[in-house]
Amino acid sequence: MDKDQVLEEFDRKFRRCSTHTKRNYRLSIGRWLSWLNGRDPSQQAAQEYLDYLIEAGRAPNSITATANALRKFAVVVLNTAYRLEAPSISFGTPKYLEVEQVNQLLNATISVMDRCLVGLLFDTGARISEILNLKVEDINWEQGFLRVTRKGGDQSDVVMTEKGKSLLQQWMKKRKPTNHPRVFLSYTYWEVRKRLMAVAKRAGISNFTIHRLRHSRAVQLRLAGYDINIVQQIMGHKSVATTVNIYGRFKPEELRKKLEAAPW
Repeated sequence: MDKDQVLEEFDRKFRRCSTHTKRNYRLSIGRWLSWLNGRDPSQQAAQEYLDYLIEAGRAPNSITATANALRKFAVVVLNTAYRLEAPSISFGTPKYLEVEQVNQLLNATISVMDRCLVGLLFDTGARISEILNLKVEDINWEQGFLRVTRKGGDQSDVVMTEKGKSLLQQWMKKRKPTNHPRVFLSYTYWEVRKRLMAVAKRAGISNFTIHRLRHSRAVQLRLAGYDINIVQQIMGHKSVATTVNIYGRFKPEELRKKLEAAPW
């Protein structure tokens, strides 16, 4: 869907508001469409974007305003309604999970699939959409990587550690039907989100989002001293500026302290 055409349609249909409100809505919608990078707008993509903004440290009032703009977009342009969550969280230092908290999540899982999802999302740093769209043929067991489809349709290989690989192997032995082309069958974002939010509740981890697992992997790599360009490659960012903006805000002394005592 062409960004300019979408915004023109929004301008044409959305008339009952002040110029100031319309301009702000248009800016928020435009940023979202740019972030989609060619993907079609959807409720799932809107929630992923809000989760991304939360993890990036955007102010709560800004996130709420963006959510309102995306809801209005859905009504005006798509003639539907988006159910979106934009929790109020105060930000300073980027919020992330410690490795011990990731292990708490793993221990709080009930099913093999949930355990695999938690582990794989953290292990690879991949987006939830990339993991859910993963096909069986995208797994390279011998070399230990997954071929994921990034935003915009580009493909790249993400590496699994032995722990991530083991969790995936356990799930592949349990999944049914075994001939389904997708690794996680026909599960949707909302179904998985509900399951993992329940896991987080059992683990006693508040303000959890699925995107936080990806975010936490990048932060833990930075805290372990990994070069920002390596983190960029793992995260699949097209520009290192994106990586620096989100994960380049730590003092040098902080980058030496964290993972040595708790390796993944």
